[in-house]
Amino acid sequence: MVTLRQLHALATLANTGSFTATADALALTQSAVSVMIKELEQQVGVVLVERGRTVRLTAAGKTLCETANRVLADIHRTVAGLRSVGELQGGRIRVA
Repeated sequence: MVTLRQLHALATLANTGSFTATADALALTQSAVSVMIKELEQQVGVVLVERGRTVRLTAAGKTLCETANRVLADIHRTVAGLRSVGELQGGRIRVA
């Protein structure tokens, strides 16, 4: 099963272009990020990252990254909305 942590790691990797920078950004070890991405590739059955001197997403990686960014943005909006609802203590609502 694809996890949100894996999607977050992929999106961060796309932004940083480096496993080390991704690890720093996510407060993980470089090897943990590498394993996470490798497991994600195994789960979806395609190579997502071209590894070398630089790290680049493959076409499949870019497609999944776009979806990951939408999913993560939706989650952030949902959590923010829930927090704002939770902050409502009282008041008036006028329905016309």
